Amino acid sequence: MNKFIRFLFGLSVGLVSLTVCGQVPHQKEMQASVQTNQHSNSQTKDSTNDSTKPQLVLHLPIQSQKLMPLAHAIQADLNSHKLAHYQVKTAVYWHDYQQGLKLGRLGVYLAPPHFAAWAIHKHNFLPLVRLNQPLSYVIAANSSDKSLFEINDLANKPICSNKPLNLDYLLINSTFEKLAMSAIPVTVASVTTEMKNKKSHCKAFSVSDHILQEIAREGDSSHIRLAQGPSMRNYVLISHPQVSQQNRMAIKRYFLQKSTKDLLLPIASQFSKDGSWARAQKEDYPKSYLTQLEKYWRKSP
Repeated sequence: MNKFIRFLFGLSVGLVSLTVCGQVPHQKEMQASVQTNQHSNSQTKDSTNDSTKPQLVLHLPIQSQKLMPLAHAIQADLNSHKLAHYQVKTAVYWHDYQQGLKLGRLGVYLAPPHFAAWAIHKHNFLPLVRLNQPLSYVIAANSSDKSLFEINDLANKPICSNKPLNLDYLLINSTFEKLAMSAIPVTVASVTTEMKNKKSHCKAFSVSDHILQEIAREGDSSHIRLAQGPSMRNYVLISHPQVSQQNRMAIKRYFLQKSTKDLLLPIASQFSKDGSWARAQKEDYPKSYLTQLEKYWRKSP
């Protein structure tokens, strides 16, 4: 009997030990799982913080895929100057670039004078730096075309220009509206290339004054001016009012550096002879600059 009681007692102790020993590893596994989840959650949180750091878009009027390597070079240079929070965006998708200025979307833009005036006076954008030389456009025809002597001769004829609502495009419309005539604006990737193309289907070209002078100096072809647009302030870097002063000053200093001038020259040379920059003021871009946009941009989509 005593042996049987001792047997039962030993069996009970063994079962209790087995139960305890079975629970302890399970508890350790649960604790380890919680720590792993906490670490995973921490990593996710850190990763989320990295991806949501404030980024500012720097919109540049790069409209050709051929200049995309330049966009990458500018981004790399911004990164090296501790300005990696600025992300370069080109204007290859022209509608997006225009809409950003028309609607006053957050960002920093290198903009033509009439777009800049719109953003400054409609959305309180702040001008930072501008190309120093004035900007003007002309309508010119090849001097070898003996059928063209004056602007009226271009009525209902194709005239090459750049993207819609650029100043060269608008010059065609405004010139022929004053004459109560019409012409056919033809948008091309490069007006300069078309001017040098002897087989171009365009009868005339709307182009910046300094580009016309450069082509004349190169001697590739001879052109006559048939219409002259107004002289205006040049392209300008403008900032959305919600961009902090610290970030505005940082990008302003960057644009005024000589090394930046050299890097941006392929862009600046499209609008300016020497690509030099100067500090800009609101008064540089009066309301009169935006009047030619009003009939196109009067109503938001």
